[in-house]
Amino acid sequence: MRGRRYSGGAGIIATIQAMIVLLIICALLYFPVIKPNIERQNTIKSKIEQNIVDSSYGDVSEFSTPSNCYDQCKAFDGKIVSFTGIVGDVREAYENGEYGESVISIDSEITGEWCADCGINDVTEEELMKMFSEGDKVTVVGEVYHCLTVIELRNCKIELCDDVVKNEYETTTIG
Repeated sequence: MRGRRYSGGAGIIATIQAMIVLLIICALLYFPVIKPNIERQNTIKSKIEQNIVDSSYGDVSEFSTPSNCYDQCKAFDGKIVSFTGIVGDVREAYENGEYGESVISIDSEITGEWCADCGINDVTEEELMKMFSEGDKVTVVGEVYHCLTVIELRNCKIELCDDVVKNEYETTTIG
């Protein structure tokens, strides 16, 4: 008696079914991981909007400089901080081959050093350039999340300081 011949169609169907089951299992395992992260990000955004900070500083250089940014990032990772500084430039972040959130670089008013990058979601580079000019004095509230050359914050709220706004051409008192 000879063995039965299978056309191979059943093997392909079984493989597809196994892959579907694996995808469902992955989704079920992934959801409990992503949901707390989404809730945490919403909590952080709410705290930033309400100016609830973990640490507050005067000038940005009192918080972080290029020489100590790595240590500060480790110490304050995930914390909400506040400081003042001078707008350096406005640009769109380039990560993983794609442009993402808009970024404002913050320089120290005391040292003139570039000390921080502040990421802002849901605002285009063009809109930020209308709101802020290079040299404007601003107050920043944001979440520390990374350090490369300078400390990087995300979900930032940036406001012009009430006292004096400086730019390279003139000094204007607001208020």
